[in-house]
Amino acid sequence: YHEHSSYGFLKVNQVAFQNSFTENPANGPAGYEHLTYSFTALGGNAFFAVLDPYYLTLDTTHEDLSGIIDDSQMQWLRTQVSQSNATHKFLFNHAPYYYVINDTAEPSAANQSYTKLWAYIDSCKFDFFACGHSHLYSRRTIDSSIVPEPQTVPPTPPWRNNVVQLLNGTCGAGPSTGPI
Repeated sequence: YHEHSSYGFLKVNQVAFQNSFTENPANGPAGYEHLTYSFTALGGNAFFAVLDPYYLTLDTTHEDLSGIIDDSQMQWLRTQVSQSNATHKFLFNHAPYYYVINDTAEPSAANQSYTKLWAYIDSCKFDFFACGHSHLYSRRTIDSSIVPEPQTVPPTPPWRNNVVQLLNGTCGAGPSTGPI
């Protein structure tokens, strides 16, 4: 079942997704079952988490198409990571933190919730942050030469741990013609 609205996101679609993809783990914060979840690889050496920046409690319009990482998901992620002994950590989210600008501007930009998220995954030495949203492919190591944007108050220090942002072209991305 799918409802359409050109003005925003509808909760009925979120519920339909949750009811359709029941194989996704249901270990996220209350209400986020099958939307936000984590799991550890069989050998225990790799931790995977998925966030949902578009979680709905009501039908809503979103002018900021990147969504937000709310406090509920951040606290949940902190708890999940604190319970993991995995060496490698991977995070999946819809929108990137750093947008790749080619010949047109992005329709939205990361917000402070993404800066806080990146500060956390940088401090925990995540291996990579996989995302989509933009219809192109990009791989970039986010290191100390790249400043947080937008900046937090007080300022977030430069990144330390070289987390890779992997932008997966998703549907509509053209074929790659050169190095990423």
